[in-house]
Amino acid sequence: MTIQPDAELRDICRQIVAEGRSEAEWSAIESDDWFQSANYVGGYDATEHAFCFSYLDSDRKEWWFQLSYEEAGRIAAGAVASIELRNPA
Repeated sequence: MTIQPDAELRDICRQIVAEGRSEAEWSAIESDDWFQSANYVGGYDATEHAFCFSYLDSDRKEWWFQLSYEEAGRIAAGAVASIELRNPA
């Protein structure tokens, strides 16, 4: 399944970019729930070298996805049309 980045996710990605941290700095402070909003919960995972999120769709079904720092920047800028989701089950 895919979703289009919404304002909620763009805001999270803008927060990631605004932090201005390197990958090493994110790794040192990794947290799986650093970013929380109505439909998204996630943070940086040093093992995955990515921001890992869960997403709740309109039926409240949970999906997962990962973003690199560069992808987060592109989403923040409105330059990503869709994100591939995977079902955790």
